Order: sequence, then structure tokens, then C-alpha cells
Amino acid sequence: EEEGGYNNTDLVSVLENLYGNDIEKVDSYVGTLFEKPIDRDGLFGPSLTNSTRDQINRLRTGDRFWFEKVFTKDEIAALPSLTDVVKLVCSGMDKFPETFFRVYGYGNEGGS
Repeated sequence: EEEGGYNNTDLVSVLENLYGNDIEKVDSYVGTLFEKPIDRDGLFGPSLTNSTRDQINRLRTGDRFWFEKVFTKDEIAALPSLTDVVKLVCSGMDKFPETFFRVYGYGNEGGS
């Protein structure tokens, strides 16, 4: 079992050495990156997960143009799903020229 809810005891030892065994000196963001993920497939521990959730909730609540405030439930139900949007974008990718993102003027004019 890992110590203190942290993901990697070797990395925790490195932090202890860097900060002279004083946990108060560790930046909060750095500390959150060392937490064990809250679930098996998760990337973040409880601190970063809760902080991110809180920030997203605040952004949504404070955004007067948030789609749930602008559209009715029936209008929201009629919106295309994310899968539909992805399919639409991918189906049109063949319409872009192959050189669409090429930057000219840096020695690659006329080259491949």
C-alpha cells in the first residue's frame, strides 16, 4: 500500500528531499499531481478533481449564455449529439486541400 494517499512513494521521496521534508513548502498544484487517482481509470486525485469540478460548476453557473439557460429542454433534445458532430466534421475532411496547413516561405515551397 502506498503511503499517505500518494501515487508513487519514490517521487514523494524526491519531493521530501527537494523541500527539506517540509510539506508546507510544496506548491499545492504540484502536490495534487502526486495524489492517487480517485478511481482505477482516473488521472487525478481528490483535490484536483474537486477543484476542477468546482471551477466548471462556477463557470456554468456564471455564464448567462450557457446552453441550458438559453434553450428549452425540447430544443436541447433536438441538438445533434457529439457523435453526430464528429461524423459530420470527419466526413468533410476530404474537402480540405492537402496543403491547407503548409506554411510557405520557410524553404518548403513546391516541396513535399
